[in-house]
Amino acid sequence: MSKSKLSNDDLIKIWLDEYKVLAADVQNRVTLQQTLMNYLLILVSASLVAFTGLLKDQLYSQYEAGMRIAVMVLPILFSFFVWRHANHDLNIIDKASYINKVIRPNLIVLTGDASLLGWDRYVDVRRKQRRRYGFLMLLSGEHTFYLLFSFLSLLAAIYAFWGWQRPISLFSIFSSIREWIGFSLAYLLLFVDTILFILTIRMKIRIGYAYCSIVNESSDIWC
Repeated sequence: MSKSKLSNDDLIKIWLDEYKVLAADVQNRVTLQQTLMNYLLILVSASLVAFTGLLKDQLYSQYEAGMRIAVMVLPILFSFFVWRHANHDLNIIDKASYINKVIRPNLIVLTGDASLLGWDRYVDVRRKQRRRYGFLMLLSGEHTFYLLFSFLSLLAAIYAFWGWQRPISLFSIFSSIREWIGFSLAYLLLFVDTILFILTIRMKIRIGYAYCSIVNESSDIWC
């Protein structure tokens, strides 16, 4: 294999340029996550205003079935926000892992300075020390708010389903048929809501482990 004609300075510049591109994209992903949180808060506020308005105008009985279905659709929307946030997390993890396991070792070899790009390791140590600030600090991350809204919306969906008025007879015509269709749709939505919430929790746990393992020597970030 022919030896590279690039000097160490040229190689260092190439690796640093690649690092700058990846670091900028990581920052952009973080900004997108913050924007996503703003949209989530808008959805929460709009939902509360809509339901409060219907209750205030005494229109609940008229739109009861539709409101119950809407409440049971909300967990799916909240899950979508968690997935989008997680998608950015995965992109950040990939780039941070590449910086830590590819760019950093090459720069250390070229410069002989083992302290280069040590931010990930420093943050990992500091993150473990945050426990001394109390339990509430562990709940202050963005992921906690996403999962909280998902959990509360799932509770609201369960409550909406529990209060559904089931018809006495399956063979009653017109109103009972419509009621059973609504109940069947509600049952399906509740099942989907529950499964998605469980899968979302599982996904966030795996992402948490992936973040923690970036600074590990293992090449497999899915610890």
